[in-house]
Amino acid sequence: PKSSSNSSELLTLTKEVSKHTYLLPGDIITTTITISNDGEDHQFCVVEDRLPTGMLFLSDSVEILSLNSSEITYDLYSSGIHFFFPILPTGISEITYQLQVDSIKNSYSGYCRLWGMYDDINVRSQSGSLENIPRKYYSNHSIYKDLINPTYSGIEIFQDDLSSMIELLINVQAQDLNGISKIRVVFSQNSGWRTRTLYSSQDQETFSMRVADFDNIDSEVKIFLEIYDSYGNIATTSIRTIKIIEVIPYLIIGAILGFSIGLASLMSFLSKKQIDKKRANQGKIIDRSVHKTSFLDLPNNDENNSEN
Repeated sequence: PKSSSNSSELLTLTKEVSKHTYLLPGDIITTTITISNDGEDHQFCVVEDRLPTGMLFLSDSVEILSLNSSEITYDLYSSGIHFFFPILPTGISEITYQLQVDSIKNSYSGYCRLWGMYDDINVRSQSGSLENIPRKYYSNHSIYKDLINPTYSGIEIFQDDLSSMIELLINVQAQDLNGISKIRVVFSQNSGWRTRTLYSSQDQETFSMRVADFDNIDSEVKIFLEIYDSYGNIATTSIRTIKIIEVIPYLIIGAILGFSIGLASLMSFLSKKQIDKKRANQGKIIDRSVHKTSFLDLPNNDENNSEN
């Protein structure tokens, strides 16, 4: 946006943001404040900058370019930021910082004001609009309008029996000419409605999310989906009823069965080893009894040999 100016003091002030439309949660935008002083130096000046609603200020991103930038400080307030200049030098001074989009529909970038504690200075920039929908223009300057709801298919909602928690797994395919913005899951258990939101990445058409915030087990959950495109059109699915039950996860069952089978195998091995050992001992006893030599038989053998 263009700035207002105070010609008597030869000061101009501008405030620019790097992105105005299609602002999605998580997006980072850069704010640039430029002060042009074509007159003399001024002492004890303040730049009062209002922050737009639905944005988070990133304090580590502040950069100040000025002849005395090391002396410039700032304080964060609930409605904005105050940058304090002990001396506002002649020439260009620039302030940049970043904001992260939290939750925004339609807002304003917020105006910026430069004023002096002792000098008669009062310069104010204009504010620009911020919105979460894209804006396109035709060659004749008319605005492009998207009035078509997104489409969806392949909806799957089921309880994940493999999870250690009580969770519903939700899969859906969604398409739109201008892209999907987000998928919102709306569900109710016994009373009241709650929501969970999954924001889309660029050109994403396959969505999967989990819902695990359930109060009572062995009860019914009513659930439906809201599918948003980039222009705010919404497609709503029909309400489904899902039975939530408490089950022992298959992994735990597998572990129990595996332990039981392993223990049975170990007992069988030890039992077989004991039986084999017992049989071996019995064989040794039999073998000794068969090969035992009687001393009474020795004289007879000698007599037989002498007769021969």
